[in-house]
Amino acid sequence: MLDAALDWQSPLLQEAAIKLYQQQSIQADEVSAPLISALLDSHWLIADELSQHYVLTDRGATGIEQLLDLRVPHWRRLADHLDEGLGEQRRQMLTKWHFLEERLRSDVPHVLNRNVAEASLGCEAQYLNDPLFNEPLPDIKLTEDRTLHLRGHLDLQLRRESRPAIALSAIWAQLHEAVLSERDLLDVTEPEGDMPFMVMTVEDRGVFMDLPVPDQLLLVWAPGPDTTLVSQLLRWIPQFVPHVHFGHLDHRGLLLAEQLGRESLRPVRRFIPGFWQEYCELYAEPVVSEQARGEPWQGHIKSVALLDFLMREGLWMKQSPLVLDVRLHDEIRRLLG
Repeated sequence: MLDAALDWQSPLLQEAAIKLYQQQSIQADEVSAPLISALLDSHWLIADELSQHYVLTDRGATGIEQLLDLRVPHWRRLADHLDEGLGEQRRQMLTKWHFLEERLRSDVPHVLNRNVAEASLGCEAQYLNDPLFNEPLPDIKLTEDRTLHLRGHLDLQLRRESRPAIALSAIWAQLHEAVLSERDLLDVTEPEGDMPFMVMTVEDRGVFMDLPVPDQLLLVWAPGPDTTLVSQLLRWIPQFVPHVHFGHLDHRGLLLAEQLGRESLRPVRRFIPGFWQEYCELYAEPVVSEQARGEPWQGHIKSVALLDFLMREGLWMKQSPLVLDVRLHDEIRRLLG
């Protein structure tokens, strides 16, 4: 059958199908994508390009009720509960919106902090993308207001669609680092000017600030776990520019490097200076799961000798002490070629 591969035990999928029946249309997201794909293949849906929704055809409008009867026998009772919950939330949101609308400032921003939107309208941000909720609202983009931290010595700019390019070199000429807000990056299209010879992401904040930065190196603070903006920047940088990650030597540090590579869709190489082995006796610490750092090692023993030693001995090391070593600058320059 057309829906044979769908997980009808999933409450989220059940709700998506019920909402499709009620509204006769559906918007694509991670939950609804499998349902949309199955119904498109059976000509139960057509795409409405203007609203970016998928609308039931006559065949689909007839079949969706029968499909729910077959796969979710209790769907009508479930729909009533959903209507009560969503209906009440929508009423609360509209009440607050009408209150605010009478007092609305003339320069309502097109980009709004997600927490501000949720607190002002009394509903979670996910509902603000729902036609049931957002019909009376102005067109506003929501942002987490993350920040991107960069250091470098090169004439690099970030071109934007409708605003002047961000001249990073001008910021670096006056400040130790460039701190860019997420909302300043929403319309960035590509970097221009001098491309870096290498991008180095750094996990520790202090190391990022104190690390010597040779010419043509772009240094990016990437503490995790949220690497959204860092990964976006890495996707903008041309693929021929290598990416290396310099982090703590523990399990979480290795996972962070893998996450950056996965999210940025580009190879990443871990930077483990050759002299780091000398620091083991004085600076290696036992891994303790309760601590914020030093997460226990997992997985197979690594081929790198230092990692192999740390994993076997149940130890980990911070990257911070290396900043004071005269050899660190030379090793970074060698990476730059």
